[in-house]
Amino acid sequence: MREGFKSIFKKFSKRDIDEATRLLSSRWRLNKLDINIIKNKKILDIGCGSGRYTIALNKMGAKEIVATDIFDKPGSWPKNIVYIKSDLQKLPFKKIHLILFFVMDLLVIIKMERFY
Repeated sequence: MREGFKSIFKKFSKRDIDEATRLLSSRWRLNKLDINIIKNKKILDIGCGSGRYTIALNKMGAKEIVATDIFDKPGSWPKNIVYIKSDLQKLPFKKIHLILFFVMDLLVIIKMERFY
């Protein structure tokens, strides 16, 4: 089934990224989440796919993003986005410092000791 997801990866246009940014903002407001929570934060985007929401999070003010998926990096991204090709069960992190985890529109805030 994993290989099936690979076929939907594509390079998104500015319009697609703007749409993802609007969708995230709208969902967060609907759930009464403060959109400013991601500004200047480090975010881990697990299962980032083609990076549409990864780049949207960057546009929304994230300081640094680590994006992971099982496929090759889907394109060129801004410098503050680090891509790691990895299976979710084998992420190369030992300890993580205050980070926002973004997993298919699920936002979890966890405080631990250190960021990769």
